[in-house]
Amino acid sequence: MGAVRRDVLLTTGGLEPSAALDAAFRAKYGPVAEALVASPEARAATIRIDPASAPPSEDFSLSGW
Repeated sequence: MGAVRRDVLLTTGGLEPSAALDAAFRAKYGPVAEALVASPEARAATIRIDPASAPPSEDFSLSGW
């Protein structure tokens, strides 16, 4: 199995998951989903991963993972 490496940009602050994403999660996981998607902990753990448009800075890089 070959390795795939991509530079990404991680955004953590000020994100709110979309209502469509919450609805899909609830449809898939049923009643237990409410505790997972609506909790403050779940909202705080939301992260957005986008392709990096520029090479990563030396301050933050996932190289070596």
